[in-house]
Amino acid sequence: MKVQLISYTSQPEKVVATAAKLCYSNSKATDLFGSITIDEASSFIEKLSKMGHQSPLEHANFTFAIEGVSRSLLAQITRHRIASFSVQSQRYVNMDDKFDYITPAYFDNEIDLNLGFDTAMESAKKWYTLLRDQIIDKYLRKLFYNDLKKDFTYPVDDPEQTPFITLLELNGFTKDSEDEEKRNIYKAVSRQYRYIEKIANENARAVLPNACPTQMIMTMNARELIHFFKERCCNRAQEEIRELAWRMFSLVNDVAPTLFANAGPSCLHGGCKEGPMTCGKTYKFNIQEYNLNRNILRLSNAPEMLQGRETQRILIREDLKDDD
Repeated sequence: MKVQLISYTSQPEKVVATAAKLCYSNSKATDLFGSITIDEASSFIEKLSKMGHQSPLEHANFTFAIEGVSRSLLAQITRHRIASFSVQSQRYVNMDDKFDYITPAYFDNEIDLNLGFDTAMESAKKWYTLLRDQIIDKYLRKLFYNDLKKDFTYPVDDPEQTPFITLLELNGFTKDSEDEEKRNIYKAVSRQYRYIEKIANENARAVLPNACPTQMIMTMNARELIHFFKERCCNRAQEEIRELAWRMFSLVNDVAPTLFANAGPSCLHGGCKEGPMTCGKTYKFNIQEYNLNRNILRLSNAPEMLQGRETQRILIREDLKDDD
């Protein structure tokens, strides 16, 4: 998994504070923005948080480049509707060239199950490639085979089972052919191939697994990110999206620490809200270590693999010792 914060609203905390102040001021917006200091912005954002005035947070946007996550994660993250997504298409991209898969962490310590999982993934890859190739071949044969077969010398044992593109090349239908007619036919086939390839991709992809990797550009505003972190940093979230959430949290916390001072799972800020569904392993502040190391974000028992540089929280799990 690779996560990068590639763009965000310039001076996000100042923008949010200005938007909030404007609601209570008769001053011009430009004057407010020009006069407010960073310290004043931080103080006002803290006041907003206590008041529950969240709409100004929507003026600060954060854009992430996310790579190496599963289509299963994609199905989960797109349920967060107040966001913008641009996702690598399985319709326009030939996944045979990029086929890999994301193995759930559960299988890491289950050797027998891991073997079965790998076998299932290789089978999916095999069938995707086979179906895609067959769809392309059938379309090309329907369009060109009857008109061209009289010109084939068939230097193969079984022309009906030989891919149509291979038959063309073996019989001199290439872009470099000295025969102008053959060059033109090759160009016509190539044009159709690009169209047919999309049809093959969009149909063969039906056999691809949820573990198939994808990449995306995603933009969320600060208000939605806080909601996202509350739901997905929680221990009850599936491990892959939980790791993504903590990485994203670390990145935005570096550039807008006051905006996200109260972000994270609900157990960080007043107790678990999951009721009978609670995991019983809540996060909490390690206050002593926090006071000593304000610029380190540490998670014990951390599959989250945080990436931050100047993060401001030290977290531990209640079920773990402080020296873990």
